Amino acid sequence: METLGERLKYLRKSRKLTQTDLAEKLHLTRNQISTYEMDQVQPGIDVIISYCKFFKVTSDVLLNINNMGTEISLLEQLIVQIQQNTMKMNENQREQYLKHLRLYAIFLERYKENL
Repeated sequence: METLGERLKYLRKSRKLTQTDLAEKLHLTRNQISTYEMDQVQPGIDVIISYCKFFKVTSDVLLNINNMGTEISLLEQLIVQIQQNTMKMNENQREQYLKHLRLYAIFLERYKENL
């Protein structure tokens, strides 16, 4: 995902929302959502904040930057994917998912020299 519009569209689709659905939730118009997703207009800071709160992501993730202004790392992308996955789960599924992630992290730590 290279552009802000592509990231906005990805987040919306990851929640299985239409542009109209998202517009209602963010108190915007469908046309505004469309122009942001097609990179015709850059959203203002108030809209960026609304997106971040709704999708539970940081502005750094949404804007694809880190503290040094470069593209986000693979680790940060993985964290975003984990956040998105866990938002779709019930509490029991979330606990099991996180348990497996912890086990995988232990495995990677123990065998990192062999990778």
